[in-house]
Amino acid sequence: MYNIIDVICQVNEITKLFEELPCLQDKCIVIRKITDDDADAIRELIENENVYRYLPTFIFEKQYDDIHQMISELYGDLYRSKELLILGICLKEDNRLCGLAEFYGYKDSIHKTCIGYRLREDTGAEVSLPEL
Repeated sequence: MYNIIDVICQVNEITKLFEELPCLQDKCIVIRKITDDDADAIRELIENENVYRYLPTFIFEKQYDDIHQMISELYGDLYRSKELLILGICLKEDNRLCGLAEFYGYKDSIHKTCIGYRLREDTGAEVSLPEL
């Protein structure tokens, strides 16, 4: 099982969040910029009601009918204003997008951000949060 938080925690060690798009990885997981090549995988994720059952309806990727438009908007105004950063979560073995990592509520002055993530159902057993 791969721990997604271990990979996300590299943000502080690599770059300041929102100054440049990070690409984080360990031996099994890559968290990277989303591209048009990820459109089909994002569509599969968004269309799965089980993934979004307990999430609010205003989730960024759910606001667009056109996946390619959503991808083009990901690193636009919300990213530049440091309100939201969404990156793709991939297993290194095939680089196929299996989820989304979201950074929001960023406060540089106190070195704080909120982190959320969503995974395809068939990936849940391979990637997880640590037990707290």
